[in-house]
Amino acid sequence: MSGKNIYILVTVIAVLILGGVLFASTRNSSNNQQTAQNTQQATVNNQGVQGVGEENTQNQDSSLSQRFVAYSEENLKKATENNGKAVVFFHAGWCPMCAAAEKELKEKWGEVPQDVTILKTDYDTSSELKAKYGITMQDTWVQVDREGKEITKWNSGGEGLKTLLANLK
Repeated sequence: MSGKNIYILVTVIAVLILGGVLFASTRNSSNNQQTAQNTQQATVNNQGVQGVGEENTQNQDSSLSQRFVAYSEENLKKATENNGKAVVFFHAGWCPMCAAAEKELKEKWGEVPQDVTILKTDYDTSSELKAKYGITMQDTWVQVDREGKEITKWNSGGEGLKTLLANLK
């Protein structure tokens, strides 16, 4: 091999190694960012949603924690007392549309009608509820009556508030 060919070969190998290192570090960086975003997302428990952004007023925060809650039969009963409206939100932590819909809903929570309660449930683990309502994809919303019977169903496409207001009966 001539000196020129060796130089070209070494250069190509160096570029490939550098590209691999950059790719790996970018991938780790995006995984770390996703982990950080997931950590910052609100976590739902039986008392409601925690981790709501500080930009919300105290009244909105209180309303949000009482009307954006984990799905349970008890929370469904509370939501539909006094003719309240209950909407089951099939959410998946890995779903970008679910995250966008939830973020928008929380940011504009003051625009959600006072008689509406969102009952968030995990798409990946709620097999019985998915079967009951015929759910085939995450980011599906189902308005239900006090007995849990479906009134209407829709997919938000990441536009939680807009589609909620458009589909409520």
